[in-house]
Amino acid sequence: MPLEIVFFNPEIYPEEFQKCLSQLEPMEINIMGSKESCLELFPHLTFNSFSTLADYKHPLPLHAKLVSFILPSRGRFTSLMESLTHLKEMAAQPEQMELLIGMDFDDLASISQLTCLKSLNLDILVFIRDRGKGYLDIYHLLNQLSGLSQGEFLFFYTDDAEMKTLHWDQYLKNYHNKVCVLRPEAGHPFNIFPICSRKLFEWMEHISAHNAADTWIEDIADFLGFHLECPPIQIAHHTHLKNDPLAPFIESHQVDTYFQPSMNQIRYEDTQKIRIGIQKIIDGTRKADSEAYKDSLHLTAQFYGIKTYHLPLHFS
Repeated sequence: MPLEIVFFNPEIYPEEFQKCLSQLEPMEINIMGSKESCLELFPHLTFNSFSTLADYKHPLPLHAKLVSFILPSRGRFTSLMESLTHLKEMAAQPEQMELLIGMDFDDLASISQLTCLKSLNLDILVFIRDRGKGYLDIYHLLNQLSGLSQGEFLFFYTDDAEMKTLHWDQYLKNYHNKVCVLRPEAGHPFNIFPICSRKLFEWMEHISAHNAADTWIEDIADFLGFHLECPPIQIAHHTHLKNDPLAPFIESHQVDTYFQPSMNQIRYEDTQKIRIGIQKIIDGTRKADSEAYKDSLHLTAQFYGIKTYHLPLHFS
């Protein structure tokens, strides 16, 4: 899967969709939406279609990669390429990462350059959708990208970040098969580049219900006790939110909405779902250990000839 492109509900923005196609080199197109509507609007277009994220036929099997980068991008393609190039150059095994990039349909300057991503020789999926409310509902995009991911870990990244740690991916292997949220060092009081087990998305069925997704992930992990420091991984963030003229509005919106009762209720439900998921893992491990223990007892019994004398063996 060198480069896969998915359009989300293009029947909502047919004119803009046609403009997007005009900017792309001929390639296979995937559409998430109504197949009938798309065939009616775009009768001459050949495309693969699916109605939900679960229906998408991903070229890779689940957990085929160590890490999936979840990366929204808008209007900074040069910066995006630099960010991704650093990630690849600093990785010990770049073939173990996949990139899921979210773009807005009206970002034609970036869409026209998508084929440049092929030069990275990485597994990349670009998800193009209508902009909606922009940053204020970015959690929808993060949830969609997470649903399309195949990595064991989800690494929430930005198009203005620079990986500073050589062989950063080797540190992630220390957490293989563990449920956790990792906090790389980014010179920020909060975890702005969270790395989390994909299991969390599978259990919660989303990664966040609020645009402050990094805070959402951090708070749940803190509450459940698996928010872990990961200082060996260091990231430079070149464009901080405080340089954004919309920062005061965004920050006030987050404070006003994040602690609403409805949001608190969803976070509570998320923690309960994760607890149930973890308990199932524990129960499954106990059962596997129990079965292995029973097998070892049978072998021991046979070795000592107990079975030969027909002595009863009871295993609960």
